[in-house]
Amino acid sequence: MFSAVLRKDGTMKKLLLVIGILFLLLVVLVLLLPFVVDLNSYQAQYLPLIEDALNRQVKLKDIRLTIFPRLGVRIAEFTVLDDPAFSHGPFAELASLDVSVKIGPLLEKRIEVQEITLRDPVITVIKNRQGVLNTSTLGKATAPKEQEQPAQPGSVGGPRRLLALLAVDRVSITGGELTYIDQSEEKPKEYVLGELELLLHSVRLGQTASLHIATTVHPLGLPVTVDGTFGPLEETLDIKAFHVDLSLGKSALTIKGSAIGGKISAAITSPVINTAHLPITLPLTKPIQVNKLLVTAHATYPFRDGAAIQDVVEVERLELDLVLGNSVVTVEGSARDGHVKLFATSPAVETADLPFEIPLQKPFKATDLILTAEMKNRRLRLPKLSLNLFGGHMVASGELKIGLTPAPFSGKASLQGIRLEQVLEAMGSHTIAVSGAAAAELTVKGKGFSKPDLASALRGAGHLVVSDGKIEGANLLNEAAALLQVVGMPLGSLKETVFSSVDADFVVNQGAIQIKRLYLVSHDFQATATGTIGFDRALDIKADLHLSESVSRNLLSKSPVARLAMKSGRLTVPMLISGTTQSPSYALDLRAVGTRVKEQVKEKVGELLKGEGGPAEKLLQKGSEALRKLFGQ
Repeated sequence: MFSAVLRKDGTMKKLLLVIGILFLLLVVLVLLLPFVVDLNSYQAQYLPLIEDALNRQVKLKDIRLTIFPRLGVRIAEFTVLDDPAFSHGPFAELASLDVSVKIGPLLEKRIEVQEITLRDPVITVIKNRQGVLNTSTLGKATAPKEQEQPAQPGSVGGPRRLLALLAVDRVSITGGELTYIDQSEEKPKEYVLGELELLLHSVRLGQTASLHIATTVHPLGLPVTVDGTFGPLEETLDIKAFHVDLSLGKSALTIKGSAIGGKISAAITSPVINTAHLPITLPLTKPIQVNKLLVTAHATYPFRDGAAIQDVVEVERLELDLVLGNSVVTVEGSARDGHVKLFATSPAVETADLPFEIPLQKPFKATDLILTAEMKNRRLRLPKLSLNLFGGHMVASGELKIGLTPAPFSGKASLQGIRLEQVLEAMGSHTIAVSGAAAAELTVKGKGFSKPDLASALRGAGHLVVSDGKIEGANLLNEAAALLQVVGMPLGSLKETVFSSVDADFVVNQGAIQIKRLYLVSHDFQATATGTIGFDRALDIKADLHLSESVSRNLLSKSPVARLAMKSGRLTVPMLISGTTQSPSYALDLRAVGTRVKEQVKEKVGELLKGEGGPAEKLLQKGSEALRKLFGQ
């Protein structure tokens, strides 16, 4: 019996030895398999398939089986050339591409990808002068229409097969960069997403995939991260829920929503977004900040080629606080069928905080701002703008065409209680110093907002009323007395003209304000005027000062010749005002004086000579010559 046991034990040892040898041979065979099986010899079979699928020429240096750490394939130095219409260099390059599969499903004659790893990818995206991307020609040419019908869920060619092909537990990218070159603008721009890092988990039917992307945008040096989840994935490619957190430098954005049945619904929120941290250049003179952003929107997919974003995306709700320095504007709005509507309010806005230039020398503050705006088909309308400024109130409306340079605009405004001294102070110190409470109605149109554009294209008309004010730097009564060569008249030493009211009609045209009619009422005179005030501050004004009876009598006592300008017991002084608003000059309108003298001489001579023409004409000529001598002309 003992010997039988020994024989049995020896047989067991031999069996174990044989098994061990076979296992060792299997391990050796597995280790040698990558060197025995040469996948490069099959390039002639699979490379054309890859090139046909990508519609690009493909090159690779080496492809071989891998055993450790996972069973799979490694491709070394994989290159996809670009479309020759864009460049003759590579579109994408990889130092290596590793694809590993699961062993269990492989034994059941099924391939399930476990992990895909891309090392040091370099991708170049080009936008040409016509605005076409080189990615647009990736893939096969469009199939015939009868082959373009979408496959039913679960069919061989449907979304289920697509997900089966893309199914993977883990996709990672380490290193590498993506370069974007924009040649569509006059000065080409180039941005690089460097230090690229990507990690994708659980891309399989019924599972919720997760995504992580980290990169730095150069030359801005802007760090960008994306973290999110989407799923569970379904055969129809619907996404019941997605959640993405986007970080751009110091700005953060959260996007939540779903994509079901060809409709995307999303809610976008952010505590703060600063334009200084965005990877794009905006036409702003200084950065602005958006706080408490909330956007709820939906869109249909796939998007139509060439469709504008406002035509495919509908914004049900928009809320944000726009921070401009020390000013905060609350904005609400919506966008439906390409029609954008906005409503903005603010307790106070300082012009020094605005992110664009305005033609003013000194900043001012506006309060109680209310603004409604609409935009459709590149036409921006402002149905209502209401605010308090310069001590008064303004209500305005207007329209602006976007996309044209200079931009055409039109508008109208109504002002009440505006303090002119504050307006002129904002325009700069080198202007006419006029004070008083003003009310005005104004309509304008033009192209562009720069000073040259306004000077050449601004047109308009308006009506102005000013009460209880004064013109500083000019005493019109003293100037009138000086023109009449009256000496020693106690008309006041202050160099200002105080008035109780001004009423004027004017038009804006060819870089000047044309005064059609102006009526000024002061204590000692009333004045009427016409003329122009140029945008360059040049003056060309004709005015008539109708002096009061008391002032007229005083002037007559000092200057008997002034009697020639008397009518109905009052003296009228015709003046020419020229020069500039900084330095006006005054002259007597001799033509108007001569006309008035002729009328008076004719009247007197007619009374004396009872209409006998010859002597009357001679007397008139002598009177005119005498008048010129008296005024030193």
